[in-house]
Amino acid sequence: MASAHNLARVLEEEIDSVWQQYAPAYSRVLPRVSFYADLADRMVSSVEGHHRVLDLGCGPGIIAEKLAKRGHEIVGVDSDLAMLEYAVKRLASCKDARVERQDANSLSFKEETFDGVVCNNVLYYVETPFRLLKEAFRVLASGGVFSVSGPTRRFNKKVLDAQMEKELRTNGSYERFRNDIDVIKRCNDSIASKGIRNPFDNSELEKILMEVGFSEIITSTSAYLGQNYFVSAVKAPISKTDLLKHDVVRQNVVVSGKIQIPMGNRGVVIDDYEFNIARTPEEMVEIFNLRYRAYSQAGLFKPGSLQAPYDFDKFDKNAVLIYARNRINGRIEATNRLILDSGMGLYLEGSYDISSLRAAGGSLLRAPGLPQILKGKE
Repeated sequence: MASAHNLARVLEEEIDSVWQQYAPAYSRVLPRVSFYADLADRMVSSVEGHHRVLDLGCGPGIIAEKLAKRGHEIVGVDSDLAMLEYAVKRLASCKDARVERQDANSLSFKEETFDGVVCNNVLYYVETPFRLLKEAFRVLASGGVFSVSGPTRRFNKKVLDAQMEKELRTNGSYERFRNDIDVIKRCNDSIASKGIRNPFDNSELEKILMEVGFSEIITSTSAYLGQNYFVSAVKAPISKTDLLKHDVVRQNVVVSGKIQIPMGNRGVVIDDYEFNIARTPEEMVEIFNLRYRAYSQAGLFKPGSLQAPYDFDKFDKNAVLIYARNRINGRIEATNRLILDSGMGLYLEGSYDISSLRAAGGSLLRAPGLPQILKGKE
């Protein structure tokens, strides 16, 4: 019997074969169709004023070309060679544009490299969309804009196929592109037969973007004749104050009655979760957003009533955050704040838990191996 890994590899090879057929037809036909041209224009307009832009999953370079012609410095990345071949041709005459073959889940760029990131019809194809979104957040500079679009749960390809054919017949180009249209329809059928991996409603995607660390959703609407979501979010500048004394917190855990984190310690893996202590600014921001929403949902304060999402959650030398990260999707799904209190000793304040943990609060301290983390031992 074939293993799950082998079946996944076969599926990827089938989809790669689809892209090889799809790339030339996609490149020639879709820019001529109004619903695609409208979406591309929205993507470009959303990052207006942001000079250095990443097209994450650039395909044949249609949106990247539009960005370059608007004066942006553009880098397009994609994992598919067939798509990149057409992107290279399309961007050949653009001065400040280049394309690279990269894995969207593990980009080579340094943190805060780009002022804007656009991502069109990519999330539905990747296996772990949350990781891609985290990478987009990581490479985006403070104050930058991220715009993303993809199929909703109500996606119906027949609506798009019918409109594409209608428009091309109306403008007299249907016969010219008849073979390309047939290829596009066959490829879409092939993709649809395997199921759209990650369809989102707007509200679902908005929530995930906030979990990733984006501070505000500035646009959330439909596109592609109502078949796609279109969401834009801002990565707000985060001051040292907003990081809540991160330089103190990342060194904090209990050792000999005091809070301190030895820098060399490691996390503990239990089932599909890694238990660890927040050390990096990215971890801190991700956790602060989780706690902020949890407190809001509990009715402890009204969202928007604070100057910043972190004002409620001040940390000092007597507190540290323990988290559980899902090793499959990369998301932090539970946190607890560990507090050293002079009167009460050591206790946990649970603030965001998932059923997968099977118990709240003190269970983290009883988890096999966690005491070694707290003592700083390997």
